[in-house]
Amino acid sequence: MVLREPIALLTRGASAADDGIITRAIGNSATAECIADLVDAYRILAHQGIFDAFGHVSARHPTRGDRFLMARNRAPGLVEAGDIVELAVEDGEAAAPDAPRLV
Repeated sequence: MVLREPIALLTRGASAADDGIITRAIGNSATAECIADLVDAYRILAHQGIFDAFGHVSARHPTRGDRFLMARNRAPGLVEAGDIVELAVEDGEAAAPDAPRLV
């Protein structure tokens, strides 16, 4: 995603540490990049006034067609890498038993 560098000016608290968290937690570079893009999308849309306290962005998992990624219940402008949850397309249930709650 081209906006990866400029968005650093818009984000609150985002840092290289976010990328480290993503990579350690996921291990798959395609998935880590997708999560980073989702975090950027949430923050851009909040900064541009598209989202206020509500709204969501989701993406299909890059390597698992039966899963998608979406942030847990949090203000879009505050979403961080650790807030992204992997969900099953079939029923919307979290893939991990200890995943953060969506609502």
